[in-house]
Amino acid sequence: MIRFLSRFVVGLALVSCAMAMPLQNPGFENGLEGWILLERDLPDQMTSVATDAAREGSAGLRVEDTNKQAGSSLVSQPMPASPGLTYKLAFYARAKGANKGAVYLRFYDSSQKIIDPQNLPNVAISKAGDWENYTLDAVAPAGTAAIAIWIHSWSGATGTIEFDDFSLEEVGGSGASTSSASVPVASVVPASKPSEPTAVITREKPAMIVLKLDDLKVSGGGRLPTEWQRVLDILKVRNIKASFGIICDSLAKADPSVIQWIKDAHQSGLVEFWFHGLNHDVRTENGVQMAEFKGRPYDEQKRRFEESESLVREKLGFTLVTFGPPGGGTVGSFDEATIRVMNDVPEMKVWLYPQPLDEAGRQVVAGGKVVILDREWPVNIEQPLFVPNAEKLERGYAKYPQRAYFVLQGHPTHWKDEGFVQFEKILDFLQQQNAVFVTPTECAAAVEQKTAQAN
Repeated sequence: MIRFLSRFVVGLALVSCAMAMPLQNPGFENGLEGWILLERDLPDQMTSVATDAAREGSAGLRVEDTNKQAGSSLVSQPMPASPGLTYKLAFYARAKGANKGAVYLRFYDSSQKIIDPQNLPNVAISKAGDWENYTLDAVAPAGTAAIAIWIHSWSGATGTIEFDDFSLEEVGGSGASTSSASVPVASVVPASKPSEPTAVITREKPAMIVLKLDDLKVSGGGRLPTEWQRVLDILKVRNIKASFGIICDSLAKADPSVIQWIKDAHQSGLVEFWFHGLNHDVRTENGVQMAEFKGRPYDEQKRRFEESESLVREKLGFTLVTFGPPGGGTVGSFDEATIRVMNDVPEMKVWLYPQPLDEAGRQVVAGGKVVILDREWPVNIEQPLFVPNAEKLERGYAKYPQRAYFVLQGHPTHWKDEGFVQFEKILDFLQQQNAVFVTPTECAAAVEQKTAQAN
């Protein structure tokens, strides 16, 4: 989804030092991944992701409240925050019918308790109409350790509200909490200009960069979309490495020239190909959208891994050792069965984890067979999904000077010319930072070595 163009900026000093917070899945393109649904005890779920609730892109959030006693409740994953700093929330919403609700900022203390829950800063959505841009500035109170976004329709009110394109920024110095709504302005793409020299961010060691580029799929005519050649040309000119995620069943209809293209890229050492699903399907079960490796039995998931490996060996002559689960569902991209399969399929050694490391990921790592390469959301090619953004990556990169590696996700077949301009600006910045571009297996080997040395 394309982020909104800021309204005429008031308070330029604050904007100039704004830093994006690590808000996961801000446009709901990956369903409810990264958000916590708190209304599971209600007889009818009010909050869902729908394609026709999108302001831009392919998905948006819909709250349909028909319960006169209870309200909806959805909260983002908490993000680190500091007392005394100002946090700026922005999003789009449109209301239908008489429903009234609000978006709140929750501040948590170090024991994960909500600070002053009866007086949360909020911005109300209370009138019907088309998409409006809402903003909220709030100062973190004393004792703050984390912040989250809470979307809630009020008890007693019924109707529908749709939301899209959330962002949360840390803008530094304190000030009064304020909120506003305005009619959205048209999105425009600023003219690109030559990259200016960037100061090198102080790091103990240069960061390793894994370029995780998704959805390499052969088209109906047996060809590859031209964007893949464009990416490969960029890699060759810069002599940097990347990884391409294959949707494997499409290999069955590939033109021989495509098969040779993949083989040549593999043999060049610049590209590692990894398993991105048999067909990247999204299905609906009981009204819930499910990604390929979510909710399917162990045997079916294992069959998809094995069928894909067999097809890759037959067509390409090598095996895939890295897995990145395809998304698209509303309840995550993998489950316990996927974890078992990763441990049982002998070829699988590396997992491009779709989120920051959590308890499930730690259990996988503890098993010793699979190395997990996890994510930091503010450091990514696309912010929001499908829209490369060099400025946001630079701001996020500066927040993690101690991190050894970053996995940067992108979807080249969704990029227009300006997207490729931004992609190259990102590469310019990372090369100025002396970053080391590696494949997933190379990064995993370095992580294993560091772990072994620590033990």
